Amino acid sequence: MHEFQLAEQIIQQILKECEKNNITKVEKIYIQVGTATGVTADSLEYCLKILAENTAIQDVDWNFEVEKAIISCHTCHYQGSPEIHDTSSETPGSFEHSHQLLIFCPQCSSKDVEILTGKSIILKRIIGLKKSDDK
Repeated sequence: MHEFQLAEQIIQQILKECEKNNITKVEKIYIQVGTATGVTADSLEYCLKILAENTAIQDVDWNFEVEKAIISCHTCHYQGSPEIHDTSSETPGSFEHSHQLLIFCPQCSSKDVEILTGKSIILKRIIGLKKSDDK
């Protein structure tokens, strides 16, 4: 499940930012999740909560903003929301998981599209107490 790998990277980045900014207690974290990433906010939050156990951020209030995918079609020049099909598959009896999204134009069905928005997962904001703020 690639969500766990993403969550690990996000946790590492959060902890690094906290150390860099002398944040000792994290209260809220804001993350933006694009719909063209194939990751849902719910699945990412689930993974983050598991990986945050026994760390400085285990009791944080997770906040997610979903950024809708917008495409530009090179074939018919449509610009707007795409058709997205998740072709994920799991190998029975194993932990192997293949993840692929098919993104195409809803007007002409072309796959020759450019994804303009919704293709990233971004750590937007960390709210917490700095060392000097602790009481």
